[in-house]
Amino acid sequence: FGGICGGICGGGGAAVAQGSGASSGSSGCVSFLVPNDRSPRVIGKAGAGLKAIREACGMKVEAKPEVEGGGTEPIACRLSMSGTMDQIHVAFAVALKRAYPEEERVTATLRIPSEWAGRAIGKGAENLKKARNIGVVSQVGREKYFHPVTGVEERPVTLEGPTESLPQALAIMLGLGEGALV
Repeated sequence: FGGICGGICGGGGAAVAQGSGASSGSSGCVSFLVPNDRSPRVIGKAGAGLKAIREACGMKVEAKPEVEGGGTEPIACRLSMSGTMDQIHVAFAVALKRAYPEEERVTATLRIPSEWAGRAIGKGAENLKKARNIGVVSQVGREKYFHPVTGVEERPVTLEGPTESLPQALAIMLGLGEGALV
């Protein structure tokens, strides 16, 4: 696995601007933790899948092994999506379709900058409720992680529900609203 994920995108990452506004023009980095058995589908042969994602959204997308707790074994492939909220939304939708082409329901784990946690949840948990209304159970965890390249503090986000609804739930949590389209 390390060869697939790390070999395709090996090398350094770029510093990421952290926007605090909720507009579609705000920028930042959201990571999708692609399970080890799904990463070859997302990355594609010789990186063709990553290229397709980059072309669909016009932004930087990198794949690197995700290792936790000082371990050496990758637990997943971290797909870091750096760009505007709209671009992140599109990149996640394309990556999700590549990872789960035939599954009707899935659970996706993402990492968002900690400063976005309040926005993702919404006032009175409004955004979590909106996601639930489209059939997606979403949670923002309290655990803190650090992006391995940028060092930005992150919080985990779990989205569980119909595969086709997960990108819409992420759009709601990013502040793009319920009308965001892929």
